[in-house]
Amino acid sequence: MVRPLTKPILIRKAVEFMAAIAAGIGLWRFTSGHWLSGVVFVAAVGGVSGWYLWKSRRVDDGRRY
Repeated sequence: MVRPLTKPILIRKAVEFMAAIAAGIGLWRFTSGHWLSGVVFVAAVGGVSGWYLWKSRRVDDGRRY
């Protein structure tokens, strides 16, 4: 039996999906000659998604679980 997806799992999957799309856009910008804007775009989206995932895995008392 398959467990239903919880809200945090769905949010994480959505963030990962958006980061994958952003990586594709950045790669397209990089290979089409706009290499600086492609690198900046990927770094910005990667930083935001990484920050969100890092914050979502921590709790207030410092332990992850």
